[in-house]
Amino acid sequence: MYPSTFELTDSDRRNDGVDKARDLDPLLCLRVPGPITSHACLDCGGGRVKGDGKKPRTCRNARAAVGPWVYDVHTKEDLMKQIHELRAEDKLNDRILKALQSDDQTHVLYALRNGESLEGIVEGLDRALVGQESSSPIDSLDFPFEDSDCEDQKLGYSWTIVVRESALLDHLFQLYFAWVHPVSTLFSEGHFVESYRGHKHQHCSSLLVNALCALACHYHTPSGDDQVDYNQLVMQFAEAFRASFKPGDKSMTSIQATAVMFLV
Repeated sequence: MYPSTFELTDSDRRNDGVDKARDLDPLLCLRVPGPITSHACLDCGGGRVKGDGKKPRTCRNARAAVGPWVYDVHTKEDLMKQIHELRAEDKLNDRILKALQSDDQTHVLYALRNGESLEGIVEGLDRALVGQESSSPIDSLDFPFEDSDCEDQKLGYSWTIVVRESALLDHLFQLYFAWVHPVSTLFSEGHFVESYRGHKHQHCSSLLVNALCALACHYHTPSGDDQVDYNQLVMQFAEAFRASFKPGDKSMTSIQATAVMFLV
């Protein structure tokens, strides 16, 4: 004889409890999403894939037809980056404004007219300051030519006929190597100095010296103690360059001098 009611087993009771729990809270059936990062793939339908914006991890949903990945830059990180960049630019602007109010205004204005970057101008100011505090590689240009067989050296050979004062040439060389050379490196400073002192034509020439001095005059800061008209000096060096320039000369120093003169 069969009973009028069915007896529930333990397994039936557990299944019944799970069904009731699902009816009460359907959210229990949902899978908890993975962590969402600030740099993530926007093409994924599910959880975003961690990545650094350059080398993302492979996504399970990725397909060849999806195309390139697009990364969402975190707003806060982007704003912080912009703030740091603006602060750095403000510091550069302040440094340049102070230089314009001081005795450094001439070469700063010349650099601005030539379209140099703020970073390059500030680096030039730093180099000029260091050059004033330390000795220049061009110091003591009156090189002693003892025991030399070169007749030109015995006669007081000079690279330029415009000026013969070593102090003035030293000043122009310091201006050139502080402001122009780091930005437009057209030749080796060390090789130039060695050839200049030794009166060797391998890395130096009258054409290159005249071009270098003509450009350096633009970076001189006028003062009441000046005994030389640097505006007139520029034209004299330029005229000396044109007088000795030979269009057919394809030597390295001639090419370098032409490149320097192009910046004047």
